Amino acid sequence: MKYIYISTLFLTFAIGCQTDLDVKAQDESSREVVLTTGLGVKSYVTGLYGLAQQEGAFGGVPQLLGDWQSDNIGFRGTFPTLQEIRDYTTVPTNGNVASIWQDHYEIITQANTVINKAYSAPDVNFSKEERDEAVGEAKFMRALAYFQLNCLFAQPIQTAGVNGLSVPLITKHINSVDEIGIRNTPRATIGQVYAEIEADLLDAISKIKTFNRARANVGAAKALLARVYLYQDKFSQAADYANQVIGMNNEFVLATNYLFYDNKDSYEHIFNLVSLSNDSQSGSNENGPSVSFSTLTNSAANGGRGDCPFSANLNAAFANSGDLRYTLKRRDVEKTGVPFYTTKYNDGLNQSSDYSVIRISEMYLIRAEANLRAGTVIGDTPVNDVNKIRRRANLPDLTVVTLDDIINERRFEFCFEGHRRMDLLRNGKQLRLSGTVPAPAETAPGKPRVILPIPQRELDLNKNLVQNPSY
Repeated sequence: MKYIYISTLFLTFAIGCQTDLDVKAQDESSREVVLTTGLGVKSYVTGLYGLAQQEGAFGGVPQLLGDWQSDNIGFRGTFPTLQEIRDYTTVPTNGNVASIWQDHYEIITQANTVINKAYSAPDVNFSKEERDEAVGEAKFMRALAYFQLNCLFAQPIQTAGVNGLSVPLITKHINSVDEIGIRNTPRATIGQVYAEIEADLLDAISKIKTFNRARANVGAAKALLARVYLYQDKFSQAADYANQVIGMNNEFVLATNYLFYDNKDSYEHIFNLVSLSNDSQSGSNENGPSVSFSTLTNSAANGGRGDCPFSANLNAAFANSGDLRYTLKRRDVEKTGVPFYTTKYNDGLNQSSDYSVIRISEMYLIRAEANLRAGTVIGDTPVNDVNKIRRRANLPDLTVVTLDDIINERRFEFCFEGHRRMDLLRNGKQLRLSGTVPAPAETAPGKPRVILPIPQRELDLNKNLVQNPSY
């Protein structure tokens, strides 16, 4: 089991200033000693953000998977395991799928340790408020990890219902991810996992009192809760929480241009993951989010691999629109018209920057969709919310707005950020409308290959795990 903590010498400075984090793996033998002090518990909390940046968690692969399994990315890389995901031919022994499972459960396992140990630490100088803060941050990170696992390994709730199978739900302290299998923990239902996510986020909202956009904060918890409610078709709650975040205008404001991608302190960002750079991040190293993102999304001429250009479908969707998200955030590497690559992530293998997990523009589009589908006007009208996003992109206002307009606006705003797959699935739409591998009909909600297989290693460890159909 990989436990991560941040050296306490750098704890306050590193996060407070949003500089790169000095991350160290902790020996399990010293874990109990570390957790006897307030600084030790806090270092465990900070270590959660390091774990989140692993490639299989929020370091690139699951996020880009959300675009190349759908119609945004014309994935043309040579990694066989990623080709399998692109072609819907994934097998349970796929190494990237195994990493996705392992990396998320490492976050969950460490979060559980904080949640179950923080209040018993004997440090008399570790106040109740500080313990609450630590637990609140850990619950946010646990919710974030479970939410992404649920999206990847379970069918959308609109298709499978609350009783469909999700992933094992672990909330108690365990010593390692392997204990999930050793204890033969079965898969929970989709409804059970969503209920735990909601409870964790509501508790995080009540416990977190400080603000830092590089750490779990109240706005981030409310924003994630808005997304969680939207994905369950709980539209009134989604609109309400998105509206609350929009109202936090001392902390989050819609940026006037697209420079926020390169500005980690922009008020556009609700929750960032601070990049890790405990080495030069050169060569094939992919410790930080931008390394993995940029490696895959930039061309060889710009220091990447050229694996993830715009798909022909996405190019066509943007065509002749004058959309600044297209003209400013893409590069024609050959200067001939194709292929186009996004410039949302830093160029090359040697760069690092923060990855924005949640930003304020999403809240406007969540509020718009939720209000439209519920027939409500919480905060503002759907057409006004959509037009706020369109004006920034140099597009004319709409006079009326449909659900398809909002889905398209989300596509343009969040392409290469991982939202597309679930936006299509939860709205009953096929992930692809053309092509031969896979056949488009096989990409519809409910089809077995639109979700990932349970990794073979986990099935071998855990006799109570049930594999997803067709695998």
